[in-house]
Amino acid sequence: MEILVFILAGGEGSELGVLTSHRAKTAVPFGGRYRIIDFCLSNCVNSGITDICVLAQYNPRSLIEHIGMGKPWDLDRKTGGIYILQPSHHGRVAEWYRGTAEALLQNVEIISDSDAELVLVLSGDQVYRMNYREMAEEHLSHSRPVTLACRKVSEGQEQRLGMVDIDGNGLIKDLREKPKVCRYRNASLGIYLFNREFLLDALTHDTVDIVFDIIKPAIGDGMISSFIFENYWEDIGSVDTYY
Repeated sequence: MEILVFILAGGEGSELGVLTSHRAKTAVPFGGRYRIIDFCLSNCVNSGITDICVLAQYNPRSLIEHIGMGKPWDLDRKTGGIYILQPSHHGRVAEWYRGTAEALLQNVEIISDSDAELVLVLSGDQVYRMNYREMAEEHLSHSRPVTLACRKVSEGQEQRLGMVDIDGNGLIKDLREKPKVCRYRNASLGIYLFNREFLLDALTHDTVDIVFDIIKPAIGDGMISSFIFENYWEDIGSVDTYY
């Protein structure tokens, strides 16, 4: 199956202070020679996915220089490969991406022109190792148009993550974004897999945020499956989590 990937890599990352004073959070060095975005790039290539769009915005120079033509990941190819996309005017005044869904909307022609059956949307500022093909296979087995990667988290993590309620059939019944108190123990990892046609229909001029404008309405319609991820995962949302 063909999968088109969008990596959300434009965040300012002000919570990391001086580390992101002149670079995007996804381009912050990690482990000496690497950058944070290397995790999802390596996950894609090791999953056999080589059609990747990186949505850049804030201070992108360091990110662009690091990725280049994608040669370290064998992504410098004539078909597919990696593309770094920034906000463009499309015949009107150029504006920054107002949100995650609007970033996809500004590049919707890439989705509509693609032959891929599925569109995978990733956050570029997370540390984990995942085979996205396994997620895609489980997605197809549920016959629902959206799958959300989830993971059990320890008590006390609720206030920095989106918490989800999952029934016995893997259907997501509810999502609460960074609640103060929550009985749910599974968190959304910000890894979304969409049927291409569903995503095209969902991206309208009113969509700004993936969670609030696409995911939450789809949950209400019983359209989102969960993919339980049991290995290490961390969102780089603070200096403490970075370390």
